Amino acid sequence: MRSHLVELQASLSRLVIALGVGALAALALGACGDDDTKPGSPTPPPSESSPEATRGSGGDDTKPGTLTLKATDFAFELEGAPKPGVVRVVMPNEGKYVHQAQFFRVDGDHTAAELIATIGPLIRAGKSLPGWVTWWGGPGALAPGETAEHYIDFDEGRYIVLCFQGDPDGVPHLQKGQLAEVTFEGNRSGASLPSAKVEITGKDDGQGKSYAFGLPPSIAAGDTMVSFRNEGTEPHEMQLVRLSGDLALEKVVDVFLKKAAPPAGFNSGLLGGPQVIMPGESTRMRIDFKPGQYVFICPVPGPGGVSHAGLGMAARVEVK
Repeated sequence: MRSHLVELQASLSRLVIALGVGALAALALGACGDDDTKPGSPTPPPSESSPEATRGSGGDDTKPGTLTLKATDFAFELEGAPKPGVVRVVMPNEGKYVHQAQFFRVDGDHTAAELIATIGPLIRAGKSLPGWVTWWGGPGALAPGETAEHYIDFDEGRYIVLCFQGDPDGVPHLQKGQLAEVTFEGNRSGASLPSAKVEITGKDDGQGKSYAFGLPPSIAAGDTMVSFRNEGTEPHEMQLVRLSGDLALEKVVDVFLKKAAPPAGFNSGLLGGPQVIMPGESTRMRIDFKPGQYVFICPVPGPGGVSHAGLGMAARVEVK
């Protein structure tokens, strides 16, 4: 286990000076502003003892290794050293704010500062990322006190993890130090993605006009392994929220697109659905479904910067 926190913080500081707060804040994907049930607190300096990078090999080849990605205000703490291949990624949110963890596979010696500066304008315009960086999923927006459990198939290589969430002050968590680096190296494990009870797909027409989820009409309550597969031509994600009241789907979309503030209690239902994955890729998420209404939403911008959610990629499903 090896820490790169000093290097990451230094490069990020240079980026903040160059871009300013506004440019970084505009990077947010599917981020919900914290509601009044999550009071603000002074921003603590990131701990220099946090293991911000993990190198790994070893473990049982027939079972996924575990990478624990503890989210706090405002840092990631990584534990575990799994091989390349299918990895169980566990993210407990131990902070007072909503957090998320988007993994990017980064080739070459590109820094976190380069990554952030490069992807910002491309994401906002709905354009493809350069060849040296690839969306690789991760736990999405997650309420304080909740834990997300994902299964992700990692290739050998280096990954940078970013939290795009922002607070009422408008500053994204990545600017406050919530970013990390992890390297998977060694022989690939023989673990496979676990079988899923519920299968969900992300779809688009390939022309930037129509987007949708392929979902069952209802879902049975209980501990469930969910598969999310991107069957479209663009990157997609599947943010997931359990509604605390009878909130219209259009209102939920407005919250994710930052057109409306989250109503009281909304953020407590954020369950850490899969972050952005590439076309043809698949990921798994374990979730204990409680009876009620759930919304699945993809706020990723498409061509021209229009959100997929605004073009049909949002759905409400009852869990019975």
